[in-house]
Amino acid sequence: MTTLNISEIDSKVDGRQRLLDAAVNWLEQHSEADLRMSTIADDAGVTIALITHHFGSRDGLITAAQRVRVAGAVKQDIDFMREVLAAPVTADVFRAQLETMVTTVLDDARSARRLSRMAALAAAHGRDELKSELAAEITQVMTAATQTVQQAQLRGVFRDDVDARALAALIQAMLLGFVLADLDDQQPSWNEIRATVMLAFDSFLLPDTKD
Repeated sequence: MTTLNISEIDSKVDGRQRLLDAAVNWLEQHSEADLRMSTIADDAGVTIALITHHFGSRDGLITAAQRVRVAGAVKQDIDFMREVLAAPVTADVFRAQLETMVTTVLDDARSARRLSRMAALAAAHGRDELKSELAAEITQVMTAATQTVQQAQLRGVFRDDVDARALAALIQAMLLGFVLADLDDQQPSWNEIRATVMLAFDSFLLPDTKD
């Protein structure tokens, strides 16, 4: 067994993230069953010993990578809306920023990320330990999304007569569910989908934001 010395750890302070990035990239292009620690270590430019140091084992690395895939770009979207709500904002401005976020989500570049999230979720089928880890990641995401909805309610731009976590769940389910449109051979235009999504949001926004 290879021993990792302190100098190697100190010289590769970004090794964990590089390994994680390499593992995520691998899983998005290949089968999980074919993942080899030596390959990931080579891709990350580190030794296999660093995988053991940071993740404990091959399974630990895979689990961490799957958690990243499950989170997808959702945290970026949540951070965007938090920034919008951090300053005083009118309901109309909030709606416009929501539409900006929806446009970003519907961009073709997000298609691969949605499919990656679905693949990570599917990987947990029949694997209780991985399912538990992914559930922890999803719970974190849902809690952050719920807090953002609550912030919007306190700002007076979202209705406060709906449960914040239930609304967050609906929004997140809708965003992930766009993978169905990605795979639909008769997909409507993204402009039509965006308009429909905004109609859905309008039912939760204050009346004065509606056209």
